[in-house]
Amino acid sequence: MRDRLKLRRTRQAADGGLLTERAWGSAGRERPYDLRHTCITTWLNAGVPVAEVARRAGNSPEVIHRRYEGCIDGHEEVNNRKIEQAMGWA
Repeated sequence: MRDRLKLRRTRQAADGGLLTERAWGSAGRERPYDLRHTCITTWLNAGVPVAEVARRAGNSPEVIHRRYEGCIDGHEEVNNRKIEQAMGWA
């Protein structure tokens, strides 16, 4: 019972209390570990450097690359523009 209350509070803190217990279950967020995965994925999609995500998550950059490579893919165009601007090519 105590663990369920702790999990409910964690879920409410993560979503601002917007999702019901049923919505959380249907979204596949049934374990606290799923919140960690969602957080890492969100950081990567926001463009936070892999090394920083790894440091905050307590993993190595290699683990982040291997486990979350799908989140990192698709950022090539954005990164190319950053490189071009930094080099003065844009």
